[in-house]
This record gives sequence, C-alpha cells and structure tokens, in this order.
Amino acid sequence: MEYKALTFINLPFLDGGNGRLYRPGDMIPEEDFGDSVSLGEAAIGETEWDGQATAESMIAGLIDGGSLSEDPNADLHPDHQVTYPGTPTVTGLIEGARALVADMEAAGQEVPDEVRLIAEMQELKSTDDAASGGDSDA
Repeated sequence: MEYKALTFINLPFLDGGNGRLYRPGDMIPEEDFGDSVSLGEAAIGETEWDGQATAESMIAGLIDGGSLSEDPNADLHPDHQVTYPGTPTVTGLIEGARALVADMEAAGQEVPDEVRLIAEMQELKSTDDAASGGDSDA
C-alpha cells in the first residue's frame, strides 16, 4: 500500500542519518515506514528502541495529524496548495471594498452596510508556532 504525503514528511534513518524527505503530493510506500523502523533499531539498538515507534504507529500518527492520507486523491494540506495568480484572496476582497467605499463616498452615493463592514475589516495576519526562546518562554 502507498500513502500520500499531504505536507513535508521526513522518515528518519533512511538514506543515512539525514532521513528521506517526501514532498507534499509524493506517494510513500508502506515499506519505507518499515525500513525506517528497522534502520532505527539497527542504529540505536533493539533494546533501546523497544517501545519506540512501529511502522503502524508512525502511519497512524501521521494520518491522525493530517500529514498523510490513504487516499491518493486527498487534498494537500492548505499550506502546500498552489495559489494561482489572480485567485481571490481575503486581502484582495478587503482592498476592493475599501476602493469601492471611497468611490461611492466621492460620488455622494450611499454605501451599503455590508460593503462598509468588509472595508473596515482588518487584514488577517499569519502566525507560526515558532518559539522565540529566552526566559520569558521558559
């Protein structure tokens, strides 16, 4: 069986110590998970590895986390979907509404409440979960 990578996935211990990187959309053979476990056991030692990940637990964890799918037609994680030029965006919608409000007000027209509401929205800000470090985050 093969699984579809919905985001970047790195299987440790394959292709040396650096692991093997799969890109969003790549199909990952089930054997690669088993190979990763076998190589991990060989590198760390079976006794120390005991109780660590199995191929099945790795697959289940990645599926539960939304990084892997059994469906080859599954959509990629939104962070990895292609955005084509000209595709409408929230920022574009807000800027368009602001321009429309300015034009309507300049022409002395009444601005519908819905258009004004959109024009007054704040642009959405992206965040990430990267830590800044230091004592304040300890």
